[in-house]
Amino acid sequence: MNDEDCGNKYKEFGESVRKIRKEKGITQTELSIMADMAFPTVSNVERGQGNPKFDTLERIAEALNASIVLIPEENDETTNKNEREINRMMKKLKELPPRAQAVALDTMKQLISGMEAFDQ
Repeated sequence: MNDEDCGNKYKEFGESVRKIRKEKGITQTELSIMADMAFPTVSNVERGQGNPKFDTLERIAEALNASIVLIPEENDETTNKNEREINRMMKKLKELPPRAQAVALDTMKQLISGMEAFDQ
């Protein structure tokens, strides 16, 4: 992925952040407090400026209760399908009540732990 493609992805992410923030009636200042970051950082992300760290994007998405769409390798069809499915499942998980989320997370942790042991 070249620099122009990365810039377009940041711009798309920023536009999504702005749309979700406005839908939720949150100001940039409020979002910066919720994400525990400086106001200019939120402003720059929304405008697609700079080269934000993944942690910055993740904190903003979490503050908005949204998921980050991961960018898979360009030529890996399986990765594309898996990433889309993971993101779809994350969205559904966030819609569950807290108790159901806890059960689902515990189940996933056990499953992943078992798979890691099997893989070794």
